[in-house]
Amino acid sequence: MTSREFIDSLIPITKNSIVKQSLLVAQICLESGFGKHSFYNNYLGIKYHGTGKFAEGKTKEYINGEYVDRVLRFAVYDSIADNIADYLSIMARDRYEPVRLAKDYIEATNQIRLCGYATSPKYTANLRTLIEQYKLYELDFTGQPWDFVTQNFRLKEFYCNDGTAVPLHLLDNVRAVA
Repeated sequence: MTSREFIDSLIPITKNSIVKQSLLVAQICLESGFGKHSFYNNYLGIKYHGTGKFAEGKTKEYINGEYVDRVLRFAVYDSIADNIADYLSIMARDRYEPVRLAKDYIEATNQIRLCGYATSPKYTANLRTLIEQYKLYELDFTGQPWDFVTQNFRLKEFYCNDGTAVPLHLLDNVRAVA
């Protein structure tokens, strides 16, 4: 299965996410290598948190400025749908409110790391690269008022020529032009 085919297979099962769909799809792709490395259907790299089954696995954690090899307990799932459901229950916690309230993928990718989901200092950049490369930000447009810059213009209409989203620091300029 190609990377694009894997992404396309995720779209229907991530549609009802409480976080930006682009974030969830990018996390699944990043954590699992586009589905090639799912440890017991744990496509999101969720560590064991006291419920259900677990298995020990090797990982690298970024601690005190360096990557350290660790053996940790990871949650075990019967399916990717179960993995996503557990992820969404984690995202529903107060700790992740800034992720749920993010206005766009830029803010969501920043908040997911700040809230403690991942240790890698490159996590945010890696997620953004995937979101932009595969135009996953298009998944976040729901037809809701926040998708619009003005009553008549969608933010998507102002995307850069290469298809990337408008940088946050330029949104006020876009609104003025619209």
